[in-house]
Amino acid sequence: MTEKKREITDWEKAECTALKAKLDAFNAGKSRKDSLSQGKIADALEISQGAVSSYLNGYNALNARVAGLMAKMIGIPVETFSPRLAAEIARIAQADPAVPTHTDTAPVGMNMAALQRLKGKVTPRSLEALQRIEKAALQGLLKEADLVVLEGIAARLEELNTKQP
Repeated sequence: MTEKKREITDWEKAECTALKAKLDAFNAGKSRKDSLSQGKIADALEISQGAVSSYLNGYNALNARVAGLMAKMIGIPVETFSPRLAAEIARIAQADPAVPTHTDTAPVGMNMAALQRLKGKVTPRSLEALQRIEKAALQGLLKEADLVVLEGIAARLEELNTKQP
């Protein structure tokens, strides 16, 4: 016996519609080659093009991973189409750094000169977390979703830094 799929709520559909509008605006005026297609998004998310279509057309509710990656790909903050998912991503970014992630794509050769300049300004726990991130990056283990989380952390820290006198 098959279970009936849950229908998504109006506010979930509104998030999908808002994201689709942002994607359409991003692609407006671009050539087919330069536009961000559902196929390109699907490849980055490691899902089917049909699944991407289901998110954009409101058949499936967005989740933090999908929202974060799509927002990054079109260069907008998640909160522009989903404050709910932006808050969820922020909570994930504040989660326990000891949770292991096994991932597969990253910029290799991350420059840790900035980390070295922090010596004496960071706690041993912070330094260890940064070194673990560096190691994963150098091994090419970071996925797009990991980068979204790291960018969220960086943005939050930059915001806190600008608020300090």
